[in-house]
Amino acid sequence: MEFLENMIWLYLTIPFLFVVSIFFTIYAKGPQFRLKKIVNALQVSDSKTTLTPVATLFIALSARIGVGTLAGTGLAIAIGGPGAVFWMWISALITSAATFAENTLSQTFKQGPSAHPYGGPAFYIKYGLKNKKLAALYAIILVITYTLGFVAIQMNTLTSVLTMNMNLSPYLIAFILTLLTAITISGGITKVSKFIAKMMPFIAIFFFGLTAVTLMINFTYIPAFFSEIIASAFGLTSLTGGGIGIAIVTGIKRGIFSNEAGLGTGAHAAALNHHDNPQEQGYIGILGIYLTTIISVTLVAFMIMSTGAHHGVSLVGNGIELFYFSLTQLFGVIASFILPIVIFFFGFSTVVTAYLYGVMNMTFLSSKKVALIGLRMVLLLMVFIASISNPQVMWRLVDIGVGITAMINLVALMLLRKYVRRS
Repeated sequence: MEFLENMIWLYLTIPFLFVVSIFFTIYAKGPQFRLKKIVNALQVSDSKTTLTPVATLFIALSARIGVGTLAGTGLAIAIGGPGAVFWMWISALITSAATFAENTLSQTFKQGPSAHPYGGPAFYIKYGLKNKKLAALYAIILVITYTLGFVAIQMNTLTSVLTMNMNLSPYLIAFILTLLTAITISGGITKVSKFIAKMMPFIAIFFFGLTAVTLMINFTYIPAFFSEIIASAFGLTSLTGGGIGIAIVTGIKRGIFSNEAGLGTGAHAAALNHHDNPQEQGYIGILGIYLTTIISVTLVAFMIMSTGAHHGVSLVGNGIELFYFSLTQLFGVIASFILPIVIFFFGFSTVVTAYLYGVMNMTFLSSKKVALIGLRMVLLLMVFIASISNPQVMWRLVDIGVGITAMINLVALMLLRKYVRRS
């Protein structure tokens, strides 16, 4: 399994993603550097839809800023050293051009009524490329890998944290989480979308408040933080894990896992709004990448490194150990209460968003109600059994699926490139 994962990422996904991203950086005239357009895109509103541009941004962020940010950043530093964070930044800066393209295409080929549109890669592959089979393949893999795989990782991490800090049975926790998930996803796409959009601002305030305290406590470490990352990124220190190559590959993989650039997942949220110029939603997608990897990942990395978690904590799970250690150093015994709260809100919001994306793709595959009922049942089952699964195995399975999903989406972006620039 490790060999297959490395083959997909090292020789296919990473090279192709960067080639496509560099192409769209040139082809679309550097959209990720147009800061004024990125900010102005949030101010564009349209009465045709019930969701504002800010709401669609929150929905995309709820999927991106989750356990993948907390545990993924810790995992990247543990495996590739602090330098992996630098390559996560570089990855975000370059691959955000691919996000611009996929969000623009999602707007261009969205379906459904004007008040409640929906879309994503499966839709622009079908209606743009006129390729139903490839579109169906993307939808199937995304439902399996993203909706079910990401849910497993989020729930496994949350259950592990609650078990460790509250001494509760993982089966009891799994039952409670399954019940909460069932209640939340009982509504339709519109209700779930509004729920996520309302919940995300509170999560963001809590998270940035937590990191702001860290910055104030360890303010003097800021220069050393950046110098350590840069030195490690180019193999100038012994903290680079397995070497500069490992730092680069780990940083890029975890960066993509964090911001989902090139996968097409964020494009689902991009279709929930309406813009007269689809490129406006493309710029919102870029902002989501920057908020996720450039800002959120950096803040988490600062918490980990400023407390020395990357020196003395052994990696035994999915990377959340480093984040937890940093909390204990900053807040003492209170950390046992803070971590479950952070993981719950981050993990639960991602689960709900993953379900939302899964519904869009399941709707694409079948219009029958039994298909959506089946998706709900499988999702709830996954929430329950994830607590007793091996997190490292799940990371590998998700990584393989993510790589395949990205390849399909990237091929579609290149074939539909004319719609990106002419919008």
